[in-house]
Amino acid sequence: MPLVSVAVMSFNSRKYYGKRYDEISRYLEVCLESIKKQDYKNIEISVFDDCSEEDPSEKIKKSFPDVKIFRNKENIGLLKTENKAIRQSHGKYILILNQDIYLENDYVSKLVEVMEDDETIGVVSGKILRFCIDDKNNLQFSKILDSAGMIFFCDRNILERGQQEEDTGQFEKSETVFGVTGAAPFYRKKALEDILINGEYYDEDFWMYKDDVDICWRLNLREWKCKYCSQTIAYHARSAGGISVKMRKNFVTRRIGYIIHRFIKRDGGTAKVRRRDFCNHYLMLVKNDTLSSLLKSFLPFVWREFQKVIFGIFFEPHVYFPGWVDFFGKLAKIKKKRKIIQSRRKVSPKELEELFCRSIW
Repeated sequence: MPLVSVAVMSFNSRKYYGKRYDEISRYLEVCLESIKKQDYKNIEISVFDDCSEEDPSEKIKKSFPDVKIFRNKENIGLLKTENKAIRQSHGKYILILNQDIYLENDYVSKLVEVMEDDETIGVVSGKILRFCIDDKNNLQFSKILDSAGMIFFCDRNILERGQQEEDTGQFEKSETVFGVTGAAPFYRKKALEDILINGEYYDEDFWMYKDDVDICWRLNLREWKCKYCSQTIAYHARSAGGISVKMRKNFVTRRIGYIIHRFIKRDGGTAKVRRRDFCNHYLMLVKNDTLSSLLKSFLPFVWREFQKVIFGIFFEPHVYFPGWVDFFGKLAKIKKKRKIIQSRRKVSPKELEELFCRSIW
């Protein structure tokens, strides 16, 4: 029975979460409770707190005395904290969790079984649905999908399969996917060591956003499979409402959805978040993509980029132009990483393209 390291990422701030501050604190407790209930017992559990406004250490020690706590002295960002967690893990496998995740009792055991059956799998994730904590402090589990793995479209749009759809059994097939969401990935430690670049597993130049796509892309390039397992479920209390998959597939309707969420419902991402997401998308392409693959998808790629330019200039200039400034500021470092990645790749562009989805509508 191999050891599994479970690392929960913790961060809470009134400035960042506002009215949801108390709710976020409750989610961490719920997450730890679900880990303790796992039917797989060879687990080491750690919480990595990125300098939360209120130190959760005492509360965790009181309720979960065997949980190790690592607290950053300053806010260093999600990816540096996750890299720290990977370095300090001792397990053959490592499960990295957002603090707002709840696991079904067999989540770890099912994923260990998947990994043990195929040594070429680098990362696996179960089906992820939505849940929340209501006003009476009760857990409310839904049948709304959060992720069933990633879809990588030929226009370089990356989506979570099934997001915002009702789970009616449409993703009951366990299969290889382009990647898995960063909310609850179950990694093979050996695979993470294999893609290590300059001491980093996750690319710390990203800070956060698109990091899960980037690390899965690099795993694919080193011939590690990314797997979706439908036989077990995790629940995610995603803070952003999201946009339905039907809207997200097309850039124009996706942007319309964003405007509705940002300016009407007032729950969209901040300019800082959008700017970082925008910048990281292009950093990721520079690192991992190839000209030959882009040329095969020339028309859909250019069409989507044209729409992004128009939308950026007229609706989000405060995101679009600073995003490009950030991109060019990091470009030299990213090119050096690209050189390492491309020199070590085992999979040809043609082989990787088999994971791309051709339809963008």
